[in-house]
Amino acid sequence: MLHHPDDSSQWKNIDRLYLDFGKEARNLSPLIEDLTKLWDEGVLAFDEFQNETFQMRAMLFCTINDFPSYGNLSGYSVKGHRACPIYEEDTSYMQLKHGRKIVYVRHQRFLKPYHPYR
Repeated sequence: MLHHPDDSSQWKNIDRLYLDFGKEARNLSPLIEDLTKLWDEGVLAFDEFQNETFQMRAMLFCTINDFPSYGNLSGYSVKGHRACPIYEEDTSYMQLKHGRKIVYVRHQRFLKPYHPYR
């Protein structure tokens, strides 16, 4: 059972063959340029079962991450007055007087009228 891709035998082979690559922990994460290339044009890949090559394309379908990472990945600004990517202009915020920190308020408006958290 794999808990992470670097548990796989293929990844361990890469670490063994390319020592400098394996030492840099950031080389575990895919690059945006690679994902863009896989989406736009794809790469030539070999299907061993069919014994033929094909143009493989890929997309990033889903991620699980915290909100700042979501901003980095999607290119959306998750800071400031319009930080919510869903509500955008309707984001309810307030700027604190002394700290100038932006806080997001009125979330209870989405709850039913007699919900215990409202």
